[in-house]
Amino acid sequence: MKIVTLIARILLGLVSLVFGLNGFLNFLNMGPMPTGLAGQFMGALILSHYYWVVAALQIAGGLLLLVNRFVALALVLLGPVIVNILCYHVFLNQAGARSRSNDSLVHRLLRESPTLLRNICAADVTTN
Repeated sequence: MKIVTLIARILLGLVSLVFGLNGFLNFLNMGPMPTGLAGQFMGALILSHYYWVVAALQIAGGLLLLVNRFVALALVLLGPVIVNILCYHVFLNQAGARSRSNDSLVHRLLRESPTLLRNICAADVTTN
């Protein structure tokens, strides 16, 4: 189990560090800006420089995970970033998540999540 924890910590640290550095250095091609609400959201993040705060949190969390110091703090820093990335792809930019997932379980979850959420909310309202 220690090996699995070590591998997960290093992989999450590397992913966070690379994509956090990409926020500042822009060395990975992110493709065209999405249209619609997703594009407006990304534009607001970039124009307000909030995107840099998120990138700095990713770098800090990634470095802490890679050096194996303050791992709990690193996870506290990265947790909200990961949740926001997932929410962005579920609610705002489903096409971007679908084009990369190639009909996998994640693709099906993202495709069906608004319907599932609507059904859960409707069921909750009718049972009360």
